[in-house]
Amino acid sequence: MWLGADGTSLPLLVPIDDLPRPFDRGTADGLVGMAGAVRDEHTAGIGHVAMALCRPGHATCTAADRGWADGLAAAAAGLVDWSLHLAAGGAVVPLAAPPWPSSGPGAEQHPG
Repeated sequence: MWLGADGTSLPLLVPIDDLPRPFDRGTADGLVGMAGAVRDEHTAGIGHVAMALCRPGHATCTAADRGWADGLAAAAAGLVDWSLHLAAGGAVVPLAAPPWPSSGPGAEQHPG
């Protein structure tokens, strides 16, 4: 999901089914590349990319979830404004907090 600088979501959600377990760097690089390209095209590069790992079970972070969180954080080094959440068991919990920009476009709209 993508959010514009004003916090409204773009009318676009892209579900990605069957992510490999454990973490796969090639898949992560592809996801981050696609997410950044959509963000750049539709929000002039100042939007937020919100990702969620959705799976059955409880919303307790597993080793596989942590592997994806850590791996996506490494792959997303070029994304300035993104977050990752775990959606499971009817709850959504953060796995990777957004690295809000401290200056530049959009900084006044984010805590930090």
